[in-house]
Parts: sequence; structure tokens; C-alpha cells
Amino acid sequence: VASSEEIQGKGTCYDKKNYKFQKKDCAWVAKAWEKRCQLKEEKGKEVEYVKENCINTCRECPEKICKDSSKKFVVKQRIYNCDVVKLNKGDAELCNSRIKGTDDIVANYCPKSCQRCQCSDSEQTFQVKGQELSCKIFKIIKGDKKLCKKQVDKTTKAVEDYCRKSCGKCEPGVPEPTPPPTSAPTTSAPTIAPTISPTITPTTAPTEPASEGICYDKRDYKFLGNPLFNCMWAAKKWRN
Repeated sequence: VASSEEIQGKGTCYDKKNYKFQKKDCAWVAKAWEKRCQLKEEKGKEVEYVKENCINTCRECPEKICKDSSKKFVVKQRIYNCDVVKLNKGDAELCNSRIKGTDDIVANYCPKSCQRCQCSDSEQTFQVKGQELSCKIFKIIKGDKKLCKKQVDKTTKAVEDYCRKSCGKCEPGVPEPTPPPTSAPTTSAPTIAPTISPTITPTTAPTEPASEGICYDKRDYKFLGNPLFNCMWAAKKWRN
């Protein structure tokens, strides 16, 4: 974490002043931060990582200091505050813009809204197979591994690159513990069977199920309109 004497402005999270990786500074790292933040170099017996020095650029601002400033600031003759940055969903161009009269960029003042915290989900929306989603979906499906690995449309990124916290990607290289089963296997089997029933209906069946006491899931139901989240998906998650 940058010491107080290295902090120049009124923000909360800063890259280390005068840091160089092979004569290149954090501004160079920022141009391809996802790859360059993983770089390291040996200095004597120690190994120094880029991400430990360019903490703002590398989205490694510790949670304790990763707070938005309440102060207003000027960018390109317009007055902003961090609430405006949040409404813009951490727009990359705005977050990297220089604040008038300072050497700071907006992300120094608004690390949280610019998603510079060590462990955070992006507030941006994204599309998977044409369906618009956001990381808020994980409040319902709770870190579904299959969705985390899905590729985001028109990008080379996966959902887990947008939803680091929800997908358990905050500590690279450390496997996320497998949660214990919520119940014995015998209780899960009956939950799947009823979802198959609606697909087999008699040709003369009325609009309501003919057999008294039979309970059916709604046919063709999609949660949030997403074909990935049908009743079969719900059956696997019903206790959660």
C-alpha cells in the first residue's frame, strides 16, 4: 500500500510514486493492465510484482482504503463527483481522465466506482448468447460455475472477468472451497422429476392438468428471459 508521503492528491488509492518496471511506469501498465499486472522481476533475493506497486491500475486497492471521495472535481471543463462516475458504470475513459489542476486521474478519487478494489464485481452489463446480464444475477444463482465460465458476447472475456467477487476469482491461484451438500443425495432426486412431466402432455389435454393432484411447472418459463435459467436450472438450486 502506498505510504502517506507517496499520496499526492485528495483521493484514496494511488499507484506507487516513481515506480518503474524495467524503466516503464504504471501508465504503461495501464494500456494492457490485465497482462502487465501479472509481471514480476527479481530484485536480489526478493520478487517484486507490478500489481503490488500499481495498485490502482491493477485493481488491487485494499478494501480498507477503497472508498470513493466525497469531493467534487473538474474533468474537461465539467464538474463531477463519484456518484456521477457510478452512474456511468465506471466508464473506462472517464476513470482514466486527468482531473483538472492535479496529477490525479478520476480513479484515484473514485476507486470503488471505477472498480479498482481488490475484490469487486463490475457494475457494467454484458451479454451472454444475446441475453443481457449483470453481476447482480449472482445474488440469485450464487456463483454458478457454468455461467462464470461462459464467454461474453463480442469479447474474449468470460463472465468471471466481470464478476470477480461472485465467481471467486479474487485470489488467483487459490481454489475456491467446495461448499458441503445441503442435504443427502436422496432428497435431490425427486426435485428433478416433475420438471420433465410438462413436456409429455396428452393430445386431448385441456389447458389445466387433467389428473387431480398433479402439480406442474410452467412450460417454457425463463427466469429474466434467459434460456439458461429454466425450471430444470431452478431444481438444482431450489434449496439455496
